[in-house]
Amino acid sequence: MQLTSDDKYALIANYNGGSVETIAIDENGNLANIVQYNKHPDVDHGPEPNQEKAHAHSFVSSSDNKFVYSADLGNDRVY
Repeated sequence: MQLTSDDKYALIANYNGGSVETIAIDENGNLANIVQYNKHPDVDHGPEPNQEKAHAHSFVSSSDNKFVYSADLGNDRVY
């Protein structure tokens, strides 16, 4: 899990499920509602043929907080 630089959202990567979520953080610092959910595709794989499914791993936010990049170790891609 990672917080955005403005501490308004939690970014969560589900390694085994291959999904990523953005969850709002309320004024008390508690997790609120899911703002966005994305599932990385299982059919794609990188140069290693034994990578059979998505493995969302980590996030990097753009400096202006307009974009979030998610690394996937099963697909060897950045989304």
